[in-house]
Amino acid sequence: MKLWLNLLCQLLLRGIRFGQFMLFYFCVIHFRAIRMLFRPPITGDTNWCSTPLIVANRMFNHPLLGSNWGLVDVGCGEGLLGVFIRLVKGRPVQLVDTQPVFLRMITRCCRWLLISGVRVGDHIQFHGSHQPVVFCSWESWSKSNRRATLNKISSATPPGGLLITIGHRVTDNAWVHMDQRTETFAWGKSWVYYYKHA
Repeated sequence: MKLWLNLLCQLLLRGIRFGQFMLFYFCVIHFRAIRMLFRPPITGDTNWCSTPLIVANRMFNHPLLGSNWGLVDVGCGEGLLGVFIRLVKGRPVQLVDTQPVFLRMITRCCRWLLISGVRVGDHIQFHGSHQPVVFCSWESWSKSNRRATLNKISSATPPGGLLITIGHRVTDNAWVHMDQRTETFAWGKSWVYYYKHA
């Protein structure tokens, strides 16, 4: 009886989390539609091309991540990836972006939908005892923006922390290349690189 009750509770919790994610996704779709009417010009540093969630699921199932990690999504945009990781994988998440409109939207939606464990801000801060996994999908970012962001990530990430990047290799000696694989994104095939902070 206890086993069945436990299984029923797990299914109920998964159903609630799936519902929260679908409602968040619904909010994002409406946010995109409104933003398309009133947005500033899109540049390589201010776009919001989301990482496909199927690809994200594969990327964050890599054995390097282990079992005790938390995500910091730098350049999170609308926050879909981070909310997915929080609700589906149950990991603590920090979403970081320099565009305040995204941060306000994510904060409000998470509050309205009672999604806990998602911190939102414009700078990187690590909390808790989880191994930090920093994610940067910087395929379209300018070289100067990538360099400045990497400097911030390097100074904030403790030794042993992981960095996952899309599209461009890291040439900084502070990061040790651990693995790479190719994945398909909205813009086509691209490399995903895994690094460990030395």
